[in-house]
Amino acid sequence: VNIPAVVWNPNGSPKYPVVDLHGWMGDDAGGLSKLRREGNSTASQARIAAQPNPFTGTTELRFSIPSAGDVAIRVFDPIGRPVAVVLPGQWMEVGRYALGFDASQLPPGTYMMELMIGQQRVVEKMVVVK
Repeated sequence: VNIPAVVWNPNGSPKYPVVDLHGWMGDDAGGLSKLRREGNSTASQARIAAQPNPFTGTTELRFSIPSAGDVAIRVFDPIGRPVAVVLPGQWMEVGRYALGFDASQLPPGTYMMELMIGQQRVVEKMVVVK
């Protein structure tokens, strides 16, 4: 197995951020998505975004957690019905994370992704196109 060497910037910091595999998450269809921790969070508020957005089929949900706590991510259709539990309630440490989301079974349209950390709720829009 070849493990690539770390590439360093002239200032002594790594050129590419180190990414930790935090775990695997099961989805509603029985598939698995990789949950990655991408570093520390310096944000004072929780955030969530889909990258890319709009998207066809799959996207990556990136979120920041300013304090440790129980974290859950759900997706709702335009009239507020839950269509997916992307991340069931799970204790997580402060940080920035990324999690794959497969929306290939959803019809095209606008959906809302909800990030819950304890009692804090953040909602953002995402668009599925075909």
